[in-house]
Amino acid sequence: MRAIGITGFGIPESFEEYELPVPAIKETQVLVEVHASSINPGDHYLRSGELLQSPVGGQFTIQFPYFLGGDVDGVVKAVGTGVQHFKAGDRVMGMVRGGSYMDQVAADEDALTRIPDHISFEEAAAAPTVALTAWQALVEHGKLQPGQRILIHGGAGGVGHAAIQLARHYGAYVITTAREHNHGFV
Repeated sequence: MRAIGITGFGIPESFEEYELPVPAIKETQVLVEVHASSINPGDHYLRSGELLQSPVGGQFTIQFPYFLGGDVDGVVKAVGTGVQHFKAGDRVMGMVRGGSYMDQVAADEDALTRIPDHISFEEAAAAPTVALTAWQALVEHGKLQPGQRILIHGGAGGVGHAAIQLARHYGAYVITTAREHNHGFV
C-alpha cells in the first residue's frame, strides 16, 4: 500500500511516497481503507520540527520516515476477532496513531465511530480532532451542565464552531466571539 511520510524536518518537500505492507490488525482493531484524512496544527509542528523544541517536545521520538496524520475516515475492510461494533463495509471516522496519510490504517475500535450517510468523507475527516478537543474542554474538563452560560472565543474556528454546537447540545447558553466577517457564520 502507499503511504506518505516525511524524510526530515522543515520544508513541505520533505514528503515522500513509500510502499508499506498492509497493517496487521489486533483483536480489538479495525482495518480501514482510507478515503480522506485531514491536516491539523500538530502535523505542521511535527513536520517543521517546532514541536520537538517546545516544552512538550520530549514526549516525542521521531524516526524517519515519519508518517503524519491522526484524523481518518474510510470504509472498514476487516475487523479483529474481538471487535463488536463494526463490520466490513461500514463507513467510519476517528483518530489513529502511526499516521493516516496512507491507503489503509489499523485503528482501535474505541477510536472510531460511524459516519452518518448524509456526511461526505471529506467532511467527516475534518471532524475528529476538533470535535474531540471541544468535547474534552467542555464536557470532560469543564463539566458543562444544562443552563450554564459559556463564553467560547474564536467561534468561527475549527474547535470553536464544534464547541458552540456541543454546548448547545448540552443545553448551555452560548456567547461567542468572532471577527466581524464571521458573525453570520457563528
